[in-house]
Amino acid sequence: MPKVKLKYPFDKIKTLESEQDGGLIIETAEIKTPAGETFTSNFAFDANTGFYLGDPEFARKLTNKFQISVFFLSSEKRAVATVGYSEAQTMCYGWSSSKICGFRIGDKIYDAEFEEDTSPEKHGSDVIKSREDCIQAAINFSEHMTLIEIAERESKLN
Repeated sequence: MPKVKLKYPFDKIKTLESEQDGGLIIETAEIKTPAGETFTSNFAFDANTGFYLGDPEFARKLTNKFQISVFFLSSEKRAVATVGYSEAQTMCYGWSSSKICGFRIGDKIYDAEFEEDTSPEKHGSDVIKSREDCIQAAINFSEHMTLIEIAERESKLN
């Protein structure tokens, strides 16, 4: 079914079911975690790149509500796409597991070190002047929110 190589964030044992849903590929697969446990779940991927987007409900929210049609990895080290561009809205979005923010020309390039406590699209000093700046703002937001969420999870474990 998929014409692109799907990039699972886990070791896939086998695909149980696969279907194309618009710009998404939805798979039910048996997975092996780094701890060696196996489980079956549903996974969503961008049909163009094969990037993992999360569970199907969240992926549909990205493509339907936010109209994201182009997905990016925030860095080559990431297994999950957390940045996307909506041509319909001319906005670039960055997200983590619990937050999402859109950036467009005229907003500020997100800066985690920015002193003023403002909304994310105004959280910086440099103005977004191009699509590349929009992508950078979304990457900065996504990376910062992900680091905050990881730190919060780790503090709960201690």
